Amino acid sequence: YLPIGISFLIFQFLLILFFDKTGITYLISDFRKISVFLLFFCQGVAGPIINLQIFKNFLRRVSNLSIFRVKKRIIIILPVFLIAISKKLLLADPLFDLYFLMYEEDISSFIYFYLISLIFLMALYFDFSAYSEMAWSIALILGMKLPINFASPLRAINYVELWKRWHITLTQSFGRLITIPSQTYAMRNFSNKTNIMRNFSMFFPVFLGFLVSGIWHGWGISFVLWGFLNFLFWWLFSLVFMKRLSNKLPYVSWFLT
Repeated sequence: YLPIGISFLIFQFLLILFFDKTGITYLISDFRKISVFLLFFCQGVAGPIINLQIFKNFLRRVSNLSIFRVKKRIIIILPVFLIAISKKLLLADPLFDLYFLMYEEDISSFIYFYLISLIFLMALYFDFSAYSEMAWSIALILGMKLPINFASPLRAINYVELWKRWHITLTQSFGRLITIPSQTYAMRNFSNKTNIMRNFSMFFPVFLGFLVSGIWHGWGISFVLWGFLNFLFWWLFSLVFMKRLSNKLPYVSWFLT
């Protein structure tokens, strides 16, 4: 068993290590700083992954934090938190219970399987939405403005847009750590080759990002398959005719997504 939130902490440290040369020194120079960075509970479970500049701004604000300001923020932001926790308790948790109950049933039917998948999707959607809003509201009360991490992904009209709306900071982190560097390397070495190699240099880095994302979520063949299928759908919606479909028939594209 691993500590809660360890994967998010690893990502945050990797981003600091690769993109902020003075960041590690800044953190380890003061035990209180690195303790707050590690133990800031708001975004430990489901993110978002924050950069060091957000953390520095938070430390500057929290040093001037007064009880009056906290009370004022609580009055303004508390409704957001209550809506979020209600979403978690009244929608996400019951849907998860229903999913596990139905999953135990030995029924072989496409419609039944589709219904279970839909219930799980909605449970996951409300659960992550609730966690994101709770993290944002608590952090704002304490003086930290977290980046938006969940932007109504089920409104996305194609699969490419979906991943720009779902767990935004995680997608950006994989892009910065894996996809963009590997794509830069591939374009430098293969872009002047054949069309096949040019396409390879464009799409393989994205495949690599999805593959690592799957392994990051869990170790096993099912998570590798999850990464592969997500890349496959992303690639399909990247094709020209699918882009045209998104523009001309957005509702059809949304349904397929």
